[in-house]
Amino acid sequence: MTPNYSHWRKHGIVGVLTHVRIADMQNDIELTRKILIAIREKDNLRPAPIQLHDFEPVLVMRHVKRLYDDEMIEGHVSQTLDCEAPMVRVTDMTTDGHTFLAGLEDQQIWERLKSALTVDELAQIPLKALAKIAWELAEKKIRAKVGL
Repeated sequence: MTPNYSHWRKHGIVGVLTHVRIADMQNDIELTRKILIAIREKDNLRPAPIQLHDFEPVLVMRHVKRLYDDEMIEGHVSQTLDCEAPMVRVTDMTTDGHTFLAGLEDQQIWERLKSALTVDELAQIPLKALAKIAWELAEKKIRAKVGL
């Protein structure tokens, strides 16, 4: 069965929508980081799909759904039987999402994570666990700055 993405177009998803193999669905922390930044930069709280022009929309939607499932973002989910990824119309980030992004945006923390762990190792860590690690590193840095 060829996936049908026609319902995505009515939600504003544009560009070429191609089939993405399940093997290509590895958790990409860099993509996750870019998605969170795009959500933070939204200028309103209207539900809308997240699009990143350098990434296949199906891949983005799969990552957005993971963020939704891990309660890092808020939104509305719809799924059709013939589509590979659910449509998540995002409204905002939760406090956990903001905290996770704050840890990932700190350049020292981000570089430390990327140098200590391979891309494959980062992909295997559940987002909530990675968020906790990033926050603990950020908290340690804050404590050192304030002399605690």
